[in-house]
Amino acid sequence: MKLKWLIIKRYGGIKLKFDWNIVYPFRHKFYWFLIKHMQWWPITTGNNNLKINSNGKKHIAYYLWEYPALSQTFVQREINALRNSLGDIFVFSDVTSSDYIEGIIPGKPTCLLPVDKKKLQVYKKLFFKKSPFLFVNLFFYTLLHNYHPYKSLSFDKETFNKSVYLAGLMRENNISHIHSPWSDRSAFVSLIASKLLNISYSVQARAHDIHRKNYLFGLEEKFNNADFIITNTNYNLEHLGKNYSLNGKVNLIYNGIDLKQFVPVNGENQDPGPVKLLCVARLVEQKGLIILLKAVKILKDKNYEFTCEIIGGPESLYMNYYISLKKLHKELGLSENVFFLEAQPFDKVLKHYNDADIFVLPCVVAEDGSRDITPNSLIEAMAMKLPVISTTVTGIPEIVDNGINGILIPPNDIDALVSAVEKLFNEPLLRRQFGENARRKVEEKFDINKNINRYIHLFENNLKN
Repeated sequence: MKLKWLIIKRYGGIKLKFDWNIVYPFRHKFYWFLIKHMQWWPITTGNNNLKINSNGKKHIAYYLWEYPALSQTFVQREINALRNSLGDIFVFSDVTSSDYIEGIIPGKPTCLLPVDKKKLQVYKKLFFKKSPFLFVNLFFYTLLHNYHPYKSLSFDKETFNKSVYLAGLMRENNISHIHSPWSDRSAFVSLIASKLLNISYSVQARAHDIHRKNYLFGLEEKFNNADFIITNTNYNLEHLGKNYSLNGKVNLIYNGIDLKQFVPVNGENQDPGPVKLLCVARLVEQKGLIILLKAVKILKDKNYEFTCEIIGGPESLYMNYYISLKKLHKELGLSENVFFLEAQPFDKVLKHYNDADIFVLPCVVAEDGSRDITPNSLIEAMAMKLPVISTTVTGIPEIVDNGINGILIPPNDIDALVSAVEKLFNEPLLRRQFGENARRKVEEKFDINKNINRYIHLFENNLKN
């Protein structure tokens, strides 16, 4: 529906009509002209005289768009491990979800949405009064930097208001450091909020936030203004080094899991029935599930006895992929072999790990650039002593050692996937050997209680400084 705004004024009895639709295109062009030519606008000039309450213990906060989420258990484990070592870690998020993972998520976050408008006005007055030049400068910084694919003047106002609101909430909780576990819009909001409060800020570069095409906005500003950056693979470390000048700011810390939660009951599944394949993955392109279905069809035609369970739900942004996946499942006649079990709570996923014989995750690079960097489910399966089959993309070779604790194949190679599964079908002793080696690899490299010490060192150094 086309909106038409009319401004009517009277001058000496003459009625003049002003059609806003005529002016809007010029305003839009002028807006983007400013953004194109004023990216140099600095984030701060001069000193910020606003001081947070320095009495009492200093606190660290995380900020992200949603918490908790079943697809981000690695973030939740990270926060939990930090709480065990440092005490209170505050979590702010735009919204909370209905996802709750027993034993992993110890409490709900402080949600920004819906924004309390009266509180927001109080925070605006506070920050403007304390440092009016900084306040206005940060608004113009938000206005003049291309930090998001859906950027517009109204979006800028919303983003700046959210930053002010977050800063106000952090001030009330005596936050001295804000960490964004993703390099997306949450990182930009965290950055602006940190400048309003004159506190330190850090960011994490993980997966889609630095690789998906529609997320590659404002990364340089988010990185250059960070006190430190964390990434989770050498693959990402090399990618960041090639594309950004980060002056040694990047710290490599692998994702971790709490091994006490992953205890195989009987080692390899002792059920003499059909071999059980398992895949735990969101139903999105980068998981390679279409490749998996096509490979399973070939295995079925070769008269192997097996089942394949796929645990994970679709995402609203990728419903077309989900529809095509279900359509292919029907066309290939896999209803008696492949079972889509939707997203499951943590305890049920653990049971499926324990019942499975082989874990399969044939990851690919999606058309929009999305890719899995360190698939969480791959590490979990290895912790449960499952032999794994995956691909050579991204950071997966840093998790799986081909021929030692699993099998790696080229992405999008259906024949290679069939051969890998056949090999493990036919060699149960090799499955057991791979499973034992997989557990050892996770204990050495992906134990959250070891890896968290690197986080603690970075955070404590910033709090001291």
